[in-house]
Amino acid sequence: MSQLPAELQREIFETAARNDRSTIPTLLLVARHVHAWIEPLLFHVVINMNVGQRTALRSLMQTRPPDFFRRGVRHLWLDESAEWSSTETLALLSLCPLIRSFAFRLGLSPEGVLPILDTFQHLRYLDGFLELIFGSRQGIDLGRPFFQRLTHLSLFDVIDKTLCSGLATLPALTHLALQTTTSFRFTSRLLSTCTSLRVLVKTAKDFENAEIELKVIHRFGLEDPRLVLIVVRNLFDKYWSDREVGALGGKNMWVIADDFVARKGSGEMEKSHYIVEQPLWDQYDVDWEPFDIAWGLFDIAW
Repeated sequence: MSQLPAELQREIFETAARNDRSTIPTLLLVARHVHAWIEPLLFHVVINMNVGQRTALRSLMQTRPPDFFRRGVRHLWLDESAEWSSTETLALLSLCPLIRSFAFRLGLSPEGVLPILDTFQHLRYLDGFLELIFGSRQGIDLGRPFFQRLTHLSLFDVIDKTLCSGLATLPALTHLALQTTTSFRFTSRLLSTCTSLRVLVKTAKDFENAEIELKVIHRFGLEDPRLVLIVVRNLFDKYWSDREVGALGGKNMWVIADDFVARKGSGEMEKSHYIVEQPLWDQYDVDWEPFDIAWGLFDIAW
């Protein structure tokens, strides 16, 4: 291997790391130059939601070059429990221009965060309360550039007439997730006006709520195979787990919903079947937990 050109060595090691992420901790120990190539890939997913992660991220931001985050981070999720200042949070966000997914449960100044998001050409997945980044429900503007590129959008906001109309204008949106508190009127309107929509997920806190939603669907005679009801117990406690599973190539909410709709399309189940039988958290199929490894290995010195 040492006889190969450095560029080819790097390509080999980076390809190996991307193809099997569980090998990254071992690859970090091969040589100093391999460590420099591979370490950013360890932070493919970054979550900032507790003291340990907060401390690790601050250290990384102080000791690694800006290119470190650009090369490695593809999924960034921010939680208010990390207790970061808005300045720190925006600084971290601006270091990650190649992210594909951004999830947030914290308020950020619209004048700070929105221009940054507008520059993210690869952002396809967005999760959170839009009010937290727009300052108010009235301030939500779905005409901003970053919305035009989104394919997957998971919202916790109350859906009103204005937001419903705005969602119908998003040209790339194929997957939308809402709460079962969203009125049937808006659910039906979204299915009829969002022309590119392939899946509309409504999450329920338990099967009782899912059955209530189902009764409303049948009462009004809605028949649309794209609609999926998924039971998500302890939504906010498990929220990050679902996103982590998806980022690592596992079967998360979106994959489960896609499979469910496909089964209806193939005739395997009735098109009027809307409730996924298993709660979301019983279906995970990823065993490797990367974050403890990442936070423990980021300061390996050579």
